[in-house]
Amino acid sequence: MSDVKVTVIIALERAGANLAEILNVLDLKRHPEAEVIVVHTGEAEINHDTEGPQLAYLLAPRGARIPHLWREGIRAARGALVATTTAHCIPSGKWLSQLTELGVDENRVGVGGSIENPDHAPALSWAIYLQRYGHYTPDHAQQNETRDIAADNAVYWRAAIAAHEDLLAEGFWEPSFHARFFANKQTLAYEPALTVIHENRYSLHEYLGQRFAHGSEFGYSRARSKARLTQLALLLGSPLLTLVFFVKILSRARQHDATRKGIVKALPLLTICLVAWGLGEARGYWRASFNR
Repeated sequence: MSDVKVTVIIALERAGANLAEILNVLDLKRHPEAEVIVVHTGEAEINHDTEGPQLAYLLAPRGARIPHLWREGIRAARGALVATTTAHCIPSGKWLSQLTELGVDENRVGVGGSIENPDHAPALSWAIYLQRYGHYTPDHAQQNETRDIAADNAVYWRAAIAAHEDLLAEGFWEPSFHARFFANKQTLAYEPALTVIHENRYSLHEYLGQRFAHGSEFGYSRARSKARLTQLALLLGSPLLTLVFFVKILSRARQHDATRKGIVKALPLLTICLVAWGLGEARGYWRASFNR
């Protein structure tokens, strides 16, 4: 039987410059119950000399996106718990210690935490943060049981994920898994004290490509099992997506001190990023409707 209680899976996509700091914060020598798997597609910044019993680097197929990197790590994990994050997020000093204390088991199958953005962050970092993480600020009112956590800062019961191999084969796209968990009467929780700091390393071009790809996958997954008329309605309504998301994000950002300060700085780039997602989601609806 493995002595590993928790496996931390770091999806490394364009953020190798953060990796040394992340590993230093995790300080595995102080946590013999933990292992870390860094999953990547060939990042140049990786130092394989640091590999050991608690740290492994796993090479994923070229072109794999973050959910695919998580999938490879989940399949290789030894711990009953799997913590998912990316190299764009720097954990707090107590993060690794907290993971085994959150009451994750076969019933409460996942707990997600908060994601902070530094006040001095540049415009692109704020645009990314508002688009992806503005729902997970430390002062967000969401507490205890919830239907929405971010896999960029979360810990799951590994067996609950492994039970849905049909989903995992496509990657660890957490919304699909969360829906399955709720259908099985399993729960998720939000714990704002479980904190990571967003430290973006994407260029604008890289991030727009990522948003388009993720939006396409989301749209396809959302529409592929629906009736043809519903698929066409989603496709025809997709031009409104950018506006809907824009209004929702700004409304949410104004409610929290942590995000209000970044709105003006992020506005132009946020709009571009939302357009990239909207185009990707529309492409996913097109695939579901016509590539049957």
